[in-house]
Amino acid sequence: MLNSAYSIKAHVEGVASIPQATWDQGVEDRSPHLSHAFLSSLETEGCLGERVGWYPRPWTAEDASGRVIATIPLYEKENSFGEFVFDWAWAEAYQRHGLPYYPKWVVASPFTPASGQKFLCGPDLLDPALREQLLMAVIGAAEEEGISSVHFLFTPES
Repeated sequence: MLNSAYSIKAHVEGVASIPQATWDQGVEDRSPHLSHAFLSSLETEGCLGERVGWYPRPWTAEDASGRVIATIPLYEKENSFGEFVFDWAWAEAYQRHGLPYYPKWVVASPFTPASGQKFLCGPDLLDPALREQLLMAVIGAAEEEGISSVHFLFTPES
């Protein structure tokens, strides 16, 4: 049973719409490629969007008091460019069977093949139930929206 005390939601306005301190509280080891400064600059400087097929759709989890306690850097993709994971064969297989492969969702740092935690939780919040609820919310929303798949790229081995 998942803890219903968490409120999970997507932000179609992007990482830039989330306060920097709120986002960065969960970035382990101060990974620059997952920081608010890096991800929001990709949005504000026009590195993402229609031209490249990356659309920011970060997710947040709030506790019962409304405080953001976890985030996920999720992007809607219209292609497989800039992921450093080559899934063209999957896209072709979907097409051969008359199924749409795009859009798909990618949890990653755009254009950055660097490993790191993608469930960005503060160090004091290692609740497996929270991570499970976030994952189930993302998968459920993907199914509702007709997204073909959700990919977590360059995650730590654990």
